[in-house]
Amino acid sequence: MTEMLEVMNSVVDFSMKCFTTITANPILAFIFAGSLVGVGIGVFRRFKNAAG
Repeated sequence: MTEMLEVMNSVVDFSMKCFTTITANPILAFIFAGSLVGVGIGVFRRFKNAAG
């Protein structure tokens, strides 16, 4: 169980380092934000189609 928690801690730590690196760089942050806008539009379309 301890090993599994250590692995999960390492994965979360790595993910946070990647996120910090991306948001610290303006070009990468712009690309990241653009991908989130695309995801948001897709989710909105699915909700719209499910409601109608």
